[in-house]
Amino acid sequence: MNAEQLWETTSTPCAFAAAGEGARGRCGRRYLHQLMGDDVDPRRTFIQDNALSVANLDV
Repeated sequence: MNAEQLWETTSTPCAFAAAGEGARGRCGRRYLHQLMGDDVDPRRTFIQDNALSVANLDV
């Protein structure tokens, strides 16, 4: 990760989701639940909405 990527990662509202701090934690939990939860529909919607804007995909 270069310096620019590191800055973008740490300066976004959801960057500290893993730490569970305040709004950042809520934001992170929302995305975690959306992408890893048992309900498939939100995950499908998220993928379809963001599929064309993906710059880096690690499969």
